[in-house]
Amino acid sequence: MEREIHALKAELSDYLHQASGVYEVDLALENGLQLIGNIPNRFGAEIVQWRAGKLRDQDIIKSWIYWLCLCAKGDISQLSFYYREGQQAGRLTFCPIEAEQAGRLLQIFAQDYLCSFSQLKWALNQQISLYFKGIKVDEEATSVAEKCQKAIESSAAYNPYLIRVLQQMPEMDWNAVHETTVSWFKLMYDSQQLTEINME
Repeated sequence: MEREIHALKAELSDYLHQASGVYEVDLALENGLQLIGNIPNRFGAEIVQWRAGKLRDQDIIKSWIYWLCLCAKGDISQLSFYYREGQQAGRLTFCPIEAEQAGRLLQIFAQDYLCSFSQLKWALNQQISLYFKGIKVDEEATSVAEKCQKAIESSAAYNPYLIRVLQQMPEMDWNAVHETTVSWFKLMYDSQQLTEINME
């Protein structure tokens, strides 16, 4: 572990000796929605984040939301998330997204968030990469629904809240859950780039 931590610290050394700033987000979305907030760890024209542990789905999702905000505004060119995975250290980045497309995706997230106050909007948020790798382009809806249900129920084994939700909603529309997962995370999955850091 000491070796991997050293590699991570060496990769981040330039940033660790700098004072970081905050990137302010103020985006006007459709239907009068306004997205306002702050993204930490700004270093000039890039956002750099890290954790001394494995890369989790929640890290990827948060970084993806940040990246969409940056792409929608267009004045920050790079976002990196550094992590340690087993015997390796690595870096997560994303491919560039057109400002209009980034805005549309943020609109989907914002609208679905507001919708969730009155109607549950459900999507897979764990083992996302594994899930998409197992879905074929022309796969039948029944098969997709079965795989989605299996993935969600597998996640529930470690999530008491999810267990309660599944018990209260025995008639879950798994195709709808799959469609929401695709809407929220497919481009994220396609755009993410994982780079191994040389520890020599």
